[in-house]
Amino acid sequence: MSVGGRLSREDVEVLRSFARLADRLAKRRLWREGSRELSVTTRYWKDEEGQWWETQEATFPDEELVRSALLDIRMVYAHKERANFKRVCDLLRQKVKSVEKEVDALRAQYDQALRKFDVIEIHGVEGCKTPEDAFNLWLNAHYFHGDPKKRAVLDQLENALGVEFKFVFLSVAFGIAECAIALGGVVSSVLREEGVIVGAPSAGASCSP
Repeated sequence: MSVGGRLSREDVEVLRSFARLADRLAKRRLWREGSRELSVTTRYWKDEEGQWWETQEATFPDEELVRSALLDIRMVYAHKERANFKRVCDLLRQKVKSVEKEVDALRAQYDQALRKFDVIEIHGVEGCKTPEDAFNLWLNAHYFHGDPKKRAVLDQLENALGVEFKFVFLSVAFGIAECAIALGGVVSSVLREEGVIVGAPSAGASCSP
């Protein structure tokens, strides 16, 4: 049986799950307080002997706020999640033609976020060639898992690229999140048209970091 003639019950549950996830992400302090400033400044200076040196200064959001938001961002991205970003886009394109252009635009923005920067490949460091690789590496070697082989690659790239490597990771993560929040709005509108109540986020979500 389909709901409103377009969506099956399973479709509705997938969309509702994503809408709740996007809503929870939008209510994280990292988004509510506008504290997502990212910047890296490289300075060159010459010492008394005439030798040039390079230093980098970085501005990143509070680490605990980043870690908290990544709990949701990882679910948006993870290929094994039933209600991940790409799967929801595919479902909407197949079942709800009225939002096809909007969904296509967000999917293109999402894909661009995953390849926003040039190739990262560093001579002698294998395992990280794209911004998406960098995103996966930070998740699996630092934030949520402790894979020793991936940790070794992460350490090598941090040594080679300095703070720029974390800048790439955070830029990708925030790009994913922005697309997810926007897609969540589309999904919520579709569900309302179908007469489906999205429901409140899980308890405590609105006051989480």
